[in-house]
Amino acid sequence: PSNPLEFFAMYYKALRQKGIDGVKVDGIGLLEARGGRGASTAATAYDFRMAVEQAAEREFSGKVINCMACGTDSVFACSECQSSTVWRSSDDHAFRGVQENDFMVARHVWSNALNGLWLGEHFVTDWDMFRSSGRHGGLHAAVRAISGGPIYISDGEDDEYGVETMARLVDKNGRTLVCSASARVCERSVFELPLGSGQAFYIWNENPINSVVGAFNLNVEPYATVRANPAPSDSGILRMKCRTPQTQFGVYGFRSGFLGVVELNERVGPISLMQSLVDYEIFNIAP
Repeated sequence: PSNPLEFFAMYYKALRQKGIDGVKVDGIGLLEARGGRGASTAATAYDFRMAVEQAAEREFSGKVINCMACGTDSVFACSECQSSTVWRSSDDHAFRGVQENDFMVARHVWSNALNGLWLGEHFVTDWDMFRSSGRHGGLHAAVRAISGGPIYISDGEDDEYGVETMARLVDKNGRTLVCSASARVCERSVFELPLGSGQAFYIWNENPINSVVGAFNLNVEPYATVRANPAPSDSGILRMKCRTPQTQFGVYGFRSGFLGVVELNERVGPISLMQSLVDYEIFNIAP
């Protein structure tokens, strides 16, 4: 449209009148492939960003999922006009008609975690929807729990709903249990290629009470022994706040039942993650 402000104001008003209470804005990065009437791509991205944000704030209280928007023009355009904060941090995943395989799942987790190193400084990263049942449902739920982003599923009418898997993501009152920020790759895993390293892949986050470190087996080929041995120092926030290496922390493994007390740089376990793509462990770490 020649006037983005006018277009999105009218468009979103019409949607709200039909009962729509939020939008997913897709293909945002395509604006970087073209300018308008001699304008730079950055200026074009800014104009559309401003129009979307203003209209969404007025009609939907800022309820927007931004998708295909990881280019620099789109991200930097938000520095002056941001009201929405949810940002898709990967390509589409597990939509209807697409059959998952081990490589797709491993790559999806890996790319979201790495993109969070940058996008997580500015936005709530969105790891996309997932199927709650099937071979990968448990791992998907675990990475969404630690991601700090929204949790929503793509189960179709013909899919089996993973009741037990989804029940782990809520408390007894039905409230979704989420972390306080966007997940980060642990320092030890930043330069690892987890799809074939034979090592566990580590992600950390925090909640209002504890820190959380997740260990994931993303190896697309089976390995005899993939072991998780996290330390409290794998959590960036604990490493930053801890004043002495001798500080002790309680560590609990959600699946293994591991319970112990270790110092900041002391590793727990090792905990075996024997099956590629379906084995993982979430460690709660409390001072």
